[in-house]
Amino acid sequence: MALLTGVSPRDAMDMADRFYVLKRPFRMVLFEGGDHGLSEFRSEANQTTRDFLDRYVRDGSPWPSLEPHGR
Repeated sequence: MALLTGVSPRDAMDMADRFYVLKRPFRMVLFEGGDHGLSEFRSEANQTTRDFLDRYVRDGSPWPSLEPHGR
């Protein structure tokens, strides 16, 4: 029996769907093959989180629109 250490992308997508319904801003980034702690991607995950918080919390940029946009 193999031990699965990753998180199912479906779990992340379910959470993103719920945020969308509640109109809560979020950014979803998938790290292919990452374990639950994202140990292989720790540096990139930390930077992505830091960039998001700096932009929307520290700098007070308006939250991104959750309405469909683009072409």
